[in-house]
Amino acid sequence: MVCPFCNAEDTAVVDSRKNVDGDAIRRRRECSVCNTRFTTYEKSEIELIVKKRNGNLEEFQYEKLFSGVENAFGGQELSEKKLKNLVESIYLDLKNHGKKN
Repeated sequence: MVCPFCNAEDTAVVDSRKNVDGDAIRRRRECSVCNTRFTTYEKSEIELIVKKRNGNLEEFQYEKLFSGVENAFGGQELSEKKLKNLVESIYLDLKNHGKKN
């Protein structure tokens, strides 16, 4: 990891833990040249592929999930925050437990 302050390539991980949401790893690093500490977040990017009814494959689109869930509530009273939390929960479940192949 390159130090963002002095551009040295010699840094060490001082502390490592999952972030609050559990979807990324938070690392405290220290540069061995300038001794500055900084934080990095590492998050894996998993490409979700959706198999359509006709057999075609396409990349997962978060926006489609959001609008589908929004439409499913059919005008019922639901705050934007609750809707976003619900969609994010569904998305994380798909990402973590979706079918492989």
